[in-house]
Amino acid sequence: MTLCSRPSTLAVPLFLVGGCNGGWTPQDDTSEEGVEVDCDDGIDGDADSLVDCDDPDCDGLELCTWPTALDLDVRFDFDANPLAEFAGVQDCLIHYTSPLLQHRPMDCAACDRVFRGPFHYVFDDCPPDEGNPRPTEGGYGLRFDSDTAWHVYFRLDEVWTSMGTATDDGSGTFVFDQTDPVNYEQTEVGSLRTTFRFSLP
Repeated sequence: MTLCSRPSTLAVPLFLVGGCNGGWTPQDDTSEEGVEVDCDDGIDGDADSLVDCDDPDCDGLELCTWPTALDLDVRFDFDANPLAEFAGVQDCLIHYTSPLLQHRPMDCAACDRVFRGPFHYVFDDCPPDEGNPRPTEGGYGLRFDSDTAWHVYFRLDEVWTSMGTATDDGSGTFVFDQTDPVNYEQTEVGSLRTTFRFSLP
């Protein structure tokens, strides 16, 4: 697994924690006179005091069913193996939440929407990443593949990168759950379970 930076004792994927805090490049859009052409730019393009999906010009568009705000719950749960424990490496957990809002402008070509928000750390007993403090905010992109599957993207080195698919757990919460081995200096030291939960506020 590629990391934003090399931690001192444990491979914690900071590119997932904060999407590497990449920026977004503004994009221009224009609307025909009297008609809302772009129904997802946050602008009243036809000057009728109705923005995006509130404008009847946008009625029936699928994008008007997509969320504009989400609650995010993230856990990075590291489980040290016996060899690592013998060497003094301990289990640890990073857990944070974020109230995500739709972010404009959007430069993720593969995404339907980009969301961004502040991070509220619930628990964190993992070793610090030397020279790289935990991010305080971040953003993620989503592609709404179906009513039960959303594809998740994050930014790595200013490039939007696929993380995987979050699926509906039956309650309307979309969950990405994956466990990967963690290596340190070419030696496996344990496993990291990454869980993202997206739900409507």
